[in-house]
Amino acid sequence: MDKMRIGALTKNEGDRGWTDVAANLAKMMALAGMTAGATAGIGGLIRHSQDRKLKGEIDTSYQEIFKEYPVLKEFPRDVVQRHFGVLARYAPSMAADPTVAGSWVQSTAGMGQVNPADIKNLAETQRRIDEARDRGRGGPSPIKAGEFAAKAMNIGR
Repeated sequence: MDKMRIGALTKNEGDRGWTDVAANLAKMMALAGMTAGATAGIGGLIRHSQDRKLKGEIDTSYQEIFKEYPVLKEFPRDVVQRHFGVLARYAPSMAADPTVAGSWVQSTAGMGQVNPADIKNLAETQRRIDEARDRGRGGPSPIKAGEFAAKAMNIGR
C-alpha cells in the first residue's frame, strides 16, 4: 500500500500522493468490470446453447409421450398440447423427459385442469434443477461474477 500511496507504481508528474491510489483503483475497477462482463458474456453463450438443446429435447419429448403413454391419444389433442405447454413453460427440464412429461400430462389432463399449486410446484422444481446444474458446473452462475467483483473491491472494509 505504501508504494501505491506515495506514487511508486505509476509515473505521475507533480504531487505523487493519493492521486496515484485513485488511478490504480480506477484501473482495478475497470479490470473487474471487464472480467465480470466477459464472464457474463460467456455464460450467456453457454446458456443460449443449453436452451437450444433443451428446446430440441422438449420437441422430441412431446412426440415420445404418446408412445410411452398411449392413453394420451384418447384425450383431445388440444388438451394434451395445452397441458404439455404449461409443463414446458414452467419446468422445461421436466418437459424434456418423456416419462416425466407423459405422467404429468396424463395426471393433469385426467383431472381436467392445472391448479395454481401445480404451477407453483413446477416452477419451484425447475428452480431447484437450475441450482443443481449451476453447482454441478463447478462454480457460481455467471450472473454472480459481478457480485464477486464488487466484494473484491471492498477488501479491508
